[in-house]
Amino acid sequence: MTRLNRVLSAVLLPGAVASVVAQPLRVIDPKLYYLGTPGDPEWQEFAGKTPHGRRLDLKFAAQANTNESTLFIRQRDVKLDWGLELNGSKLGKLFLSEQDLNQALTVPAGALREGENTLSIIPPKERDDIEVGEIKLDSRPPKEALNESTLIISVSDEDRCKRRAVPVSHGRFPTLN
Repeated sequence: MTRLNRVLSAVLLPGAVASVVAQPLRVIDPKLYYLGTPGDPEWQEFAGKTPHGRRLDLKFAAQANTNESTLFIRQRDVKLDWGLELNGSKLGKLFLSEQDLNQALTVPAGALREGENTLSIIPPKERDDIEVGEIKLDSRPPKEALNESTLIISVSDEDRCKRRAVPVSHGRFPTLN
């Protein structure tokens, strides 16, 4: 090995290892689930389809977290309070919105266990069909996980532009915190 190759290997190898290790975002479940009452769809688009159930319990492996982490959840058509629990402890609620959006939730330090964990999406008592899924876990706290881009909007015609919605990906709205 020439001196140049040794130097390049010494310089490039640590970066390659760091890029493998330093990947904070992990997909817990890529699927999108339809949750609702079997045989009684709230939406016409789900007529003839069977919901996953009223409640969703996802088991996943993780490392115990000593710092805050961020949980990203895609959701749609949430009109009532749906609770979120991690390992039986309340984590928060889905954001009340019928829009297709991603929500970011803080996972407190110590909430994740070493090994198997369970994320539960708890339905309200009333009927409310929703879609939820594409769940991702970021080992960074929300302040870091959500600080990857900035959108600056300038409205030049205030009379015609009272309110604007900005879908960012496939008609979905930006992640809400």
